[in-house]
Amino acid sequence: MTDTTANYNEAANWNGRPPGGGGLFTTVGSAGSYSAYGTCDQTGNVMEWTETVFPGNGGRVRYGGHFYSPITDINYILSRYGQELTFAQSEMGFRVARW
Repeated sequence: MTDTTANYNEAANWNGRPPGGGGLFTTVGSAGSYSAYGTCDQTGNVMEWTETVFPGNGGRVRYGGHFYSPITDINYILSRYGQELTFAQSEMGFRVARW
């Protein structure tokens, strides 16, 4: 896997924007066609909030890597600490799902 395959280390060039911080975000709908479920832009590039409560501080566990991450964080659960629900960063996100 290269750093542009998963867009870690800020290496991918999206929508003609240069890598290294110049292409932090993509235009909605620009990443390809809709999935079989009717969704688009589900490729990630943000660390994902989970419902799991971290013992001790009540924060939520974060999972995965994001566009600033080194390769070691791509499949890593950041469960050593929980993040407060008021925490906000451009590389944090969540997925909406219907059960």
